[in-house]
Amino acid sequence: MVTEPSAPGGRAALVGRTEDELYVLGFRDVRRARKCAEEAGGGDVVLVVQANLAGLVEALMQQNVTGIVVDWVPGEPTIEEAYPLAS
Repeated sequence: MVTEPSAPGGRAALVGRTEDELYVLGFRDVRRARKCAEEAGGGDVVLVVQANLAGLVEALMQQNVTGIVVDWVPGEPTIEEAYPLAS
């Protein structure tokens, strides 16, 4: 688990790597997000809503982020749900 890249406003999003790909961790609710941040040892919870989605996706694409993983639980070997960012 690493805490890079920056989201708009300079905050470091929770991210994870699989081989050569970088994914931002996204969550459906704040409780899950905070739990993941605590278990992973840090990182900011970045709220993704319709109002900031376009700017967030653009910023992440500029930082070579592959996609968004939804509701991942630290320690789980598999990813249940992920969405690629358009290239």
